[in-house]
Amino acid sequence: MPNITVTKEEQLASKKLVFIDRFINPPGLELLQNSPDVVEMVQTTSQEPDTMWSEISAAYGVHSGIRIGVDTEELIQRSPNLLAIVSGLAGYDSINVTACAEAGVLVCNQTGMGNEPV
Repeated sequence: MPNITVTKEEQLASKKLVFIDRFINPPGLELLQNSPDVVEMVQTTSQEPDTMWSEISAAYGVHSGIRIGVDTEELIQRSPNLLAIVSGLAGYDSINVTACAEAGVLVCNQTGMGNEPV
């Protein structure tokens, strides 16, 4: 893992969280939106690669309520600040957990509404 030096300004700056399609937990979304000094919430509904990459590449976290057509390894490579990927689906099979573990990126899923039927 590379030695990364973080300035005080960078530590105090809000972290960009990109959510694709929709954020499944409205109270959680409201809490995060009301904390702009901690988290910058950015929504993208486009599956168009250029639009998605313009938002995702600077993200510290990516939350997706749909299966995104982005390769996990490419996501890690193109998003140097990435700390976590969250699947809002019942599973996380679309995320390469091994690649994330090797890069130090957390993976989790929010089972939510689809948990019981699936």
